[in-house]
Amino acid sequence: MKPDPLTIGALAIVAIGGIANAFNGGQQTRSAQTTETQTAKVSMQIEEDAIAISKKLAETRYQSGLCLIANNPIAPGQIVRGAKTGQIVCDRFGNTAIVSKTGELLQLAKTDDKNIIQGGIN
Repeated sequence: MKPDPLTIGALAIVAIGGIANAFNGGQQTRSAQTTETQTAKVSMQIEEDAIAISKKLAETRYQSGLCLIANNPIAPGQIVRGAKTGQIVCDRFGNTAIVSKTGELLQLAKTDDKNIIQGGIN
């Protein structure tokens, strides 16, 4: 029995379509992985930049000579009684913040530079 050219052609088209879909699926997977990798790199860079900005802000606060020194570690949202709005609060652990109208500590910034911390609290 001789194969039908129409059947052979249809099978060839189906086979080519299957191969194309397999390559397309692989390409989509690689594209998704590339996008994830790029997103992770951007997220990491944003986080590194935020840490650097926070460190510089904290160092500037310590070096201002205007720190109200807290004996205990400070935290965002903590209430400080008797401090003026806008007062800079610094602790001995590298944390700094600004006092809000309600006495709440906002805009926390942190440094790990021990020399700057010591210079700011002495």
